[in-house]
Amino acid sequence: MAKMSVYTGVMKYVYSVLIALIFLASAQGASAAPVAQKNPIFPVKAFVSSSEMKALNDTVGVYQVVYTLTATGEDVYVPRDAARSGKSAAIGKPGVLFDIVESDKGASAKGVTGAFLASDAPLVKGFYHIKKGETKTFTLVVAYQNKGTENDEYRVRISSLRYALRGTDRQIVTESNGFAKFKSNELSLVK
Repeated sequence: MAKMSVYTGVMKYVYSVLIALIFLASAQGASAAPVAQKNPIFPVKAFVSSSEMKALNDTVGVYQVVYTLTATGEDVYVPRDAARSGKSAAIGKPGVLFDIVESDKGASAKGVTGAFLASDAPLVKGFYHIKKGETKTFTLVVAYQNKGTENDEYRVRISSLRYALRGTDRQIVTESNGFAKFKSNELSLVK
């Protein structure tokens, strides 16, 4: 009888722990994840190419970075704006954030910037829409005017992508990892 009550006590404890874990998971909105997820929910990104050219007496660089996004698990909605990383990125909902990098300093350069994001994806309420299973091409175009004190080399580097899943009214997700190749070549600009 003593062995049975110990077994019963252990089973009640295990059962109560399982119930608590299930309750906790459901309260946090979690669900059981499959062991091997065949269709990740987040889009797959890939670098395609970059180009750059000088303008206005070699003081302005025009940079282009091309990449693709594939909607794998859900429809993806990418805001159509582009912005430099930092405080200005908090204004609005840019779909891509980028840095202007000065080669010898490795840091964000000061200067005048204009940018836009183009895509072959259709626009829906100000967002580029990628249907589940589709791949679309995005082109970031940046014009940068050197306002530094010396001539130097500059490049554009994507720092993060932003998008919503399932609809334009959803929370914007910011993805900031895996962008080592998402950059232009350096361009020498004069002050």
